[in-house]
Amino acid sequence: MKTHKQAKKELTDRITALEDLIKFTRENTYYEKFCLHCSSVMQVKLNGERAQEKKYCNDACRSSFHRKRNQKAVAYFLKKKKKKNDS
Repeated sequence: MKTHKQAKKELTDRITALEDLIKFTRENTYYEKFCLHCSSVMQVKLNGERAQEKKYCNDACRSSFHRKRNQKAVAYFLKKKKKKNDS
């Protein structure tokens, strides 16, 4: 027969073990997603610190994507301006 102290200790031990399991699961749960620029597979944490979704695998990839996008926009406007001046 168990005493009250033994039952209470057993219960608190089980609760502590479950809390540790929940903490471990939160830290190690992720999903896979493709990078928008280089199409490599990223592992994104489910409970990340970011308010937004992660879109690029790293900062270099993100800046490269934006640089190329801005160059295309500038080239488009220069072409449009040149066409307007020729008319």
